[in-house]
Amino acid sequence: MARRASHLLSGVVGGLVVLLGLALVPAVAGAGDPATQTGLSPGSPLQAGRVNQIDASTWIRGTAPNGNLRLANDGNGPALQLNTQAGRAPLTVNSKGRVDQLNADLLDSLHADQIVRVASTASEDAPDAPGGTHIALLTTIAAPRTGYLVVQGSVMMSHPAGMVVHCYLQSEHGHVPGSWRTVVLQAGQPEDCSSSGVLRTSGARTHDVRLYVRSDFPVSLREGSLYALFTPFGANG
Repeated sequence: MARRASHLLSGVVGGLVVLLGLALVPAVAGAGDPATQTGLSPGSPLQAGRVNQIDASTWIRGTAPNGNLRLANDGNGPALQLNTQAGRAPLTVNSKGRVDQLNADLLDSLHADQIVRVASTASEDAPDAPGGTHIALLTTIAAPRTGYLVVQGSVMMSHPAGMVVHCYLQSEHGHVPGSWRTVVLQAGQPEDCSSSGVLRTSGARTHDVRLYVRSDFPVSLREGSLYALFTPFGANG
Protein backbone atom coordinates (compact mmCIF):
# COMPACT_ATOMS: atom_id res chain seq x y z
CA MET A 1 0.00 0.00 0.00
CA ALA A 2 2.79 2.41 0.88
CA ARG A 3 4.53 1.65 -2.39
CA ARG A 4 1.29 2.27 -4.41
CA ALA A 5 0.74 5.56 -2.61
CA SER A 6 4.35 6.54 -3.29
CA HIS A 7 3.96 5.75 -6.99
CA LEU A 8 0.72 7.75 -7.15
CA LEU A 9 2.38 10.76 -5.53
CA SER A 10 5.31 10.47 -7.88
CA GLY A 11 2.99 10.46 -10.91
CA VAL A 12 1.11 13.56 -9.74
CA VAL A 13 4.26 15.48 -8.94
CA GLY A 14 5.90 14.33 -12.15
CA GLY A 15 2.94 15.74 -14.12
CA LEU A 16 3.52 19.08 -12.42
CA VAL A 17 7.08 19.02 -13.74
CA VAL A 18 5.92 18.44 -17.32
CA LEU A 19 3.22 21.10 -17.19
CA LEU A 20 5.70 23.63 -15.87
CA GLY A 21 7.98 22.91 -18.79
CA LEU A 22 10.79 21.84 -16.49
CA ALA A 23 11.46 18.67 -18.45
CA LEU A 24 12.24 20.82 -21.49
CA VAL A 25 14.96 22.87 -19.78
CA PRO A 26 18.48 21.87 -20.94
CA ALA A 27 20.55 19.76 -18.57
CA VAL A 28 23.17 22.50 -18.22
CA ALA A 29 21.83 25.13 -15.83
CA GLY A 30 22.66 28.79 -16.32
CA ALA A 31 23.60 31.41 -13.77
CA GLY A 32 20.95 31.63 -11.09
CA ASP A 33 19.22 28.42 -12.22
CA PRO A 34 18.70 25.54 -9.78
CA ALA A 35 21.00 22.55 -10.05
CA THR A 36 20.00 19.88 -12.56
CA GLN A 37 18.90 16.48 -11.26
CA THR A 38 19.98 14.00 -13.98
CA GLY A 39 19.76 10.23 -14.26
CA LEU A 40 16.07 10.12 -13.34
CA SER A 41 13.95 7.16 -14.41
CA PRO A 42 10.17 6.68 -14.57
CA GLY A 43 8.81 6.62 -11.04
CA SER A 44 11.58 8.78 -9.56
CA PRO A 45 10.34 11.40 -7.10
CA LEU A 46 10.47 15.10 -7.88
CA GLN A 47 13.56 16.85 -6.57
CA ALA A 48 12.30 20.18 -5.20
CA GLY A 49 14.34 23.24 -6.08
CA ARG A 50 16.12 21.42 -8.92
CA VAL A 51 15.74 21.07 -12.67
CA ASN A 52 14.45 17.52 -13.09
CA GLN A 53 15.74 16.06 -16.38
CA ILE A 54 13.96 13.04 -17.88
CA ASP A 55 13.12 12.16 -21.46
CA ALA A 56 9.71 10.65 -20.78
CA SER A 57 6.15 11.94 -20.52
CA THR A 58 4.28 12.08 -17.24
CA TRP A 59 0.49 12.08 -17.14
CA ILE A 60 -2.05 13.19 -14.58
CA ARG A 61 -5.44 11.63 -15.27
CA GLY A 62 -8.64 11.83 -13.32
CA THR A 63 -12.20 13.16 -13.19
CA ALA A 64 -11.78 16.25 -11.03
CA PRO A 65 -14.61 18.70 -11.90
CA ASN A 66 -12.38 21.80 -11.64
CA GLY A 67 -9.21 20.52 -13.27
CA ASN A 68 -6.66 17.88 -12.29
CA LEU A 69 -3.94 20.40 -11.56
CA ARG A 70 -3.97 23.88 -10.04
CA LEU A 71 -1.02 26.27 -9.78
CA ALA A 72 -0.87 29.34 -7.56
CA ASN A 73 1.78 32.03 -7.32
CA ASP A 74 1.32 34.36 -4.38
CA GLY A 75 4.08 36.65 -5.62
CA ASN A 76 4.32 38.90 -8.66
CA GLY A 77 5.28 36.25 -11.21
CA PRO A 78 3.10 34.02 -13.39
CA ALA A 79 1.61 30.79 -12.10
CA LEU A 80 2.80 28.87 -15.15
CA GLN A 81 5.80 29.23 -17.45
CA LEU A 82 6.25 27.12 -20.59
CA ASN A 83 9.64 27.03 -22.35
CA THR A 84 10.33 25.48 -25.74
CA GLN A 85 12.65 25.82 -28.71
CA ALA A 86 12.24 28.80 -31.02
CA GLY A 87 9.46 28.28 -33.57
CA ARG A 88 7.84 25.50 -31.55
CA ALA A 89 4.37 25.75 -30.03
CA PRO A 90 4.65 26.01 -26.22
CA LEU A 91 1.20 24.49 -25.74
CA THR A 92 -1.11 22.05 -27.55
CA VAL A 93 -4.79 21.34 -26.90
CA ASN A 94 -7.31 18.81 -28.18
CA SER A 95 -10.45 20.94 -27.97
CA LYS A 96 -11.87 24.00 -29.76
CA GLY A 97 -13.74 25.06 -26.64
CA ARG A 98 -13.52 28.73 -25.71
CA VAL A 99 -11.33 29.66 -22.75
CA ASP A 100 -13.09 32.31 -20.68
CA GLN A 101 -11.04 35.34 -19.54
CA LEU A 102 -8.03 34.34 -21.65
CA ASN A 103 -6.16 37.53 -22.57
CA ALA A 104 -3.88 36.86 -25.55
CA ASP A 105 -1.36 39.34 -26.92
CA LEU A 106 -1.31 37.99 -30.49
CA LEU A 107 -3.74 36.21 -32.79
CA ASP A 108 -2.02 34.33 -35.63
CA SER A 109 1.09 36.48 -34.99
CA LEU A 110 -0.90 39.73 -35.32
CA HIS A 111 -1.82 42.37 -32.76
CA ALA A 112 -5.46 43.34 -32.44
CA ASP A 113 -5.02 46.63 -34.33
CA GLN A 114 -3.43 44.70 -37.22
CA ILE A 115 -6.38 42.41 -37.75
CA VAL A 116 -9.43 44.56 -38.46
CA ARG A 117 -9.96 48.30 -38.68
CA VAL A 118 -13.13 50.20 -39.49
CA ALA A 119 -13.71 53.76 -40.64
CA SER A 120 -17.05 55.37 -41.39
CA THR A 121 -18.84 58.62 -42.06
CA ALA A 122 -22.49 59.53 -42.36
CA SER A 123 -24.59 62.55 -43.20
CA GLU A 124 -28.29 63.26 -42.75
CA ASP A 125 -28.18 65.96 -45.41
CA ALA A 126 -25.34 65.56 -47.91
CA PRO A 127 -24.50 68.60 -50.08
CA ASP A 128 -26.38 68.60 -53.38
CA ALA A 129 -24.53 67.46 -56.48
CA PRO A 130 -24.23 70.37 -58.92
CA GLY A 131 -23.91 68.14 -61.96
CA GLY A 132 -20.92 66.38 -63.43
CA THR A 133 -18.76 64.38 -60.98
CA HIS A 134 -19.31 65.18 -57.29
CA ILE A 135 -17.87 63.77 -54.04
CA ALA A 136 -20.86 62.90 -51.87
CA LEU A 137 -19.00 61.37 -48.89
CA LEU A 138 -15.39 60.84 -47.81
CA THR A 139 -13.78 58.69 -45.12
CA THR A 140 -10.16 57.89 -44.21
CA ILE A 141 -8.82 54.53 -43.03
CA ALA A 142 -5.26 53.54 -42.05
CA ALA A 143 -4.32 50.06 -43.25
CA PRO A 144 -1.53 48.73 -40.96
CA ARG A 145 -0.29 46.10 -43.42
CA THR A 146 -1.06 44.36 -46.69
CA GLY A 147 -4.69 43.33 -46.95
CA TYR A 148 -8.10 44.20 -48.36
CA LEU A 149 -10.38 47.19 -47.95
CA VAL A 150 -14.06 46.29 -48.07
CA VAL A 151 -15.96 49.48 -48.86
CA GLN A 152 -19.67 50.22 -48.94
CA GLY A 153 -21.44 53.53 -49.51
CA SER A 154 -24.95 54.75 -50.22
CA VAL A 155 -26.78 58.05 -50.64
CA MET A 156 -30.41 59.02 -51.16
CA MET A 157 -31.00 61.33 -54.13
CA SER A 158 -33.84 62.87 -56.08
CA HIS A 159 -34.59 65.10 -59.09
CA PRO A 160 -37.86 66.90 -59.87
CA ALA A 161 -37.94 65.75 -63.51
CA GLY A 162 -36.25 62.35 -63.21
CA MET A 163 -32.93 61.34 -64.74
CA VAL A 164 -30.15 58.72 -64.82
CA VAL A 165 -27.50 59.00 -62.09
CA HIS A 166 -24.34 56.99 -61.46
CA CYS A 167 -22.49 56.41 -58.19
CA TYR A 168 -19.20 54.65 -57.55
CA LEU A 169 -16.34 54.34 -55.05
CA GLN A 170 -12.80 55.53 -55.52
CA SER A 171 -9.61 55.90 -53.50
CA GLU A 172 -6.56 58.02 -54.20
CA HIS A 173 -5.19 54.99 -56.07
CA GLY A 174 -8.09 54.69 -58.47
CA HIS A 175 -11.55 53.28 -58.99
CA VAL A 176 -12.74 50.55 -56.61
CA PRO A 177 -13.45 47.52 -58.83
CA GLY A 178 -17.07 46.48 -59.11
CA SER A 179 -18.47 49.60 -57.45
CA TRP A 180 -20.13 51.32 -60.45
CA ARG A 181 -23.92 51.64 -60.01
CA THR A 182 -26.64 53.22 -62.13
CA VAL A 183 -29.93 54.52 -60.76
CA VAL A 184 -32.91 55.81 -62.77
CA LEU A 185 -34.57 58.57 -60.76
CA GLN A 186 -38.31 58.96 -61.10
CA ALA A 187 -39.70 62.49 -61.03
CA GLY A 188 -39.69 63.76 -57.46
CA GLN A 189 -39.13 60.28 -55.99
CA PRO A 190 -36.06 59.71 -53.77
CA GLU A 191 -33.92 56.73 -54.70
CA ASP A 192 -31.00 55.08 -52.96
CA CYS A 193 -27.75 54.63 -54.86
CA SER A 194 -25.70 51.95 -53.08
CA SER A 195 -22.20 50.96 -54.09
CA SER A 196 -19.72 48.44 -52.73
CA GLY A 197 -16.40 46.92 -53.68
CA VAL A 198 -13.10 45.45 -52.52
CA LEU A 199 -9.75 47.16 -52.88
CA ARG A 200 -6.37 45.50 -52.34
CA THR A 201 -3.82 47.50 -50.36
CA SER A 202 -0.07 46.88 -50.07
CA GLY A 203 1.89 47.64 -46.91
CA ALA A 204 1.03 50.17 -44.24
CA ARG A 205 -0.67 53.22 -45.73
CA THR A 206 -3.60 55.59 -45.29
CA HIS A 207 -6.48 55.56 -47.76
CA ASP A 208 -9.02 58.28 -48.55
CA VAL A 209 -12.15 56.52 -49.82
CA ARG A 210 -14.81 58.56 -51.60
CA LEU A 211 -18.37 57.98 -52.76
CA TYR A 212 -18.86 59.80 -56.08
CA VAL A 213 -22.10 60.83 -57.77
CA ARG A 214 -22.08 61.54 -61.51
CA SER A 215 -25.00 63.20 -63.31
CA ASP A 216 -25.67 65.47 -66.25
CA PHE A 217 -27.77 67.87 -64.16
CA PRO A 218 -27.91 68.96 -60.50
CA VAL A 219 -29.22 66.30 -58.11
CA SER A 220 -30.57 66.73 -54.59
CA LEU A 221 -28.75 64.50 -52.08
CA ARG A 222 -30.10 63.46 -48.70
CA GLU A 223 -28.84 61.07 -46.04
CA GLY A 224 -25.83 58.96 -46.87
CA SER A 225 -23.22 56.70 -45.29
CA LEU A 226 -19.79 55.35 -46.19
CA TYR A 227 -17.95 52.47 -44.48
CA ALA A 228 -14.47 51.03 -45.00
CA LEU A 229 -13.23 47.85 -43.32
CA PHE A 230 -9.65 46.59 -43.42
CA THR A 231 -8.86 42.88 -43.16
CA PRO A 232 -5.36 41.39 -43.57
CA PHE A 233 -4.16 38.57 -45.75
CA GLY A 234 -0.86 36.88 -46.48
CA ALA A 235 1.32 34.43 -44.58
CA ASN A 236 -0.43 35.21 -41.30
CA GLY A 237 -3.76 36.50 -42.58
